Amino acid sequence: MSVRSLFLVAALLVGGWSGAQPDLAPRALESDELDADTVRRIALRFEVDRLAFAAMERSGVPGLVIAVAFDGDVIAEEAYGSADISGARSLTLDDPLWLASLTEVLTAIVTLDLIAEGVLDLDDPLQRALPGVDVPPDPSGSDRPITLRHLLAHTAGFDERRFGTVLEPGTENPPLRDLLDDGLPPRVHAVGERLLDCTICSALLGMVIEEATGAPIDEVFRERLFGPLALASGRLLTPAEPAYEEATARPHGRTSGGIDALSMPTLADPTAGQARLSGVDVGRLLAALTAAEPPEPLARGVRTALLSTAFRAAPEAPGSTLGMAEGQVLGHEVVRHTGDLPGAHSVVAIVPDAALAIFVHVNGESDPEAPVATADGWHDVRWSVVEGLVELLLGDARRPATAVRTLGSGDDAHESTGPVAGTYRVDGFARGTAERFFGPALVPVTLVVEEDGAVVLNPPTSLSSARRYLPAGDGSHRRDVGGDSLAFTRDARGEPLVHVDIGAPLTLERVPPLERVEVLVGTVVAFALIAGAVLLSSLTGSVRARRRRGPRGDDPPGPVRAVRWAGRGVAVAGLATLGLVGGAIAQSQSAPAAAPPLLGAAAAGFGLTLVATIVLAAYTLLGATSGDGRRRTWIFHVVVTVAAVALLVQGSIWNLTPWS
Repeated sequence: MSVRSLFLVAALLVGGWSGAQPDLAPRALESDELDADTVRRIALRFEVDRLAFAAMERSGVPGLVIAVAFDGDVIAEEAYGSADISGARSLTLDDPLWLASLTEVLTAIVTLDLIAEGVLDLDDPLQRALPGVDVPPDPSGSDRPITLRHLLAHTAGFDERRFGTVLEPGTENPPLRDLLDDGLPPRVHAVGERLLDCTICSALLGMVIEEATGAPIDEVFRERLFGPLALASGRLLTPAEPAYEEATARPHGRTSGGIDALSMPTLADPTAGQARLSGVDVGRLLAALTAAEPPEPLARGVRTALLSTAFRAAPEAPGSTLGMAEGQVLGHEVVRHTGDLPGAHSVVAIVPDAALAIFVHVNGESDPEAPVATADGWHDVRWSVVEGLVELLLGDARRPATAVRTLGSGDDAHESTGPVAGTYRVDGFARGTAERFFGPALVPVTLVVEEDGAVVLNPPTSLSSARRYLPAGDGSHRRDVGGDSLAFTRDARGEPLVHVDIGAPLTLERVPPLERVEVLVGTVVAFALIAGAVLLSSLTGSVRARRRRGPRGDDPPGPVRAVRWAGRGVAVAGLATLGLVGGAIAQSQSAPAAAPPLLGAAAAGFGLTLVATIVLAAYTLLGATSGDGRRRTWIFHVVVTVAAVALLVQGSIWNLTPWS
């Protein structure tokens, strides 16, 4: 029996109707109202309520919205909890919701509609679709252009720095083209090579849409998406009209005092994360996406492109469509997209084979002390609801995997493409950006290879529990409890890569030993302590010298004085450099790039540290070999020299130097 047939059997039990839901407030039903259709609807509503209330109780989130569509009909939709705790306002299906990165799906729909109409071409180079844009060179040296296909499939290879500038809440959106004032981020991989989450890709698609239509992006969304699908609540730019802003569900964040309502900032890349829709309108969108004959703008192959595989870095691993990502829920193949902004989190999961679509929105942060775990291992309240609905409507299709072979050390294929133990990270960040240091490296994924060939993946505990995969014999490893798989390849340098679904399809690269964040942090802390000791000893030495006030004949030898001043120079320059690099990292989190004056100052700090270290090393060597001064003086400054060299080496490895 096919998956679709199984769902049809389930649908007969739980519903499958059109039109608005009845008033389900408690009341006595008349005998002529006790028909089978009403009973089915009440039964489904009861199950959805049960899932929602359990998720809210476990996670502590203030509000939740659920919408479910099957075969072109909305079969369940409801809002729970609060839209604004501070205003004691209940959440309703008519309240606009922040979709966050789900906006990228809407941007893809509009782009694909223009392609289907012939206004754009899927294989148009970015420079042709967006004249005047200066595209950074391909790191492989290839002249293959970035096309709209690559932007939609997230395979353009851009460094995924936090490109969307965060503006004050209520600020008007600047023109999209302003994002190019500081240029595009560098490219870290050859075009079409790997799948990397790419918010700048959606921002560029927004610019392409404006260029092709000659109209503002919000107007194009109204005319080509919100209007045709009757999504009256749809808005892209901020601020909207006052009544709309007042009705929008407030995001909520956690503090030491509990949960508080937040004000959502304005994003400079609205096509990547700023759209708003009500729960009712999301239901209409899901119905259109699951209809046997989709309406415009989802017809003419648009929905097919949105729900069909377009790119996989490895055949056995999940990949992307032209606008969404592939994945699995309880063994069912799904395409999905998640959206995350401070205090507002959404997910859409579609099971194409069953014509089933699910939307879950959470307007608040979960309790970090009580993560909500799913059967698939994710620690995410959204996915717990999606998983519960899939189990209710389709059942659990997972089949526990069994290893079909074990791989010995003499297996050449295993040695070249098999698993390699170590610490891995998301391979999507240029070594010259602060995010390389600040973001993915701080959330490493550990891979352990067991004696029987099984692989254990340890993502951050906030994301998922440990995941164990068994060799399947086709080049992939299957999850031992059934469901998702992962695959191994090598890059052009022969370094191991892991292609896996960790909340999204990702390529992970092994972290070289000297790049381990523990080494970097240890180096920085050790240098800071030693530099502090240098400055403290200088201060105490000056105090003692003033008290003695002895003749100049008591002064230390010239080499000793020189090495002390060189050590002080290293300490001051190195500490100043660390402060400047930290400032650049912090500043880059709210802008496309750190401010040039800050980068210039950090560069000068590295240069001064390097010069002072060379001078220190020279005087230390000279003094130690000449025998002038006390032995402990030279030992201490050897330690200072080693600490400074280690700091400079780590700065070079991590490319914290702004000129890299």
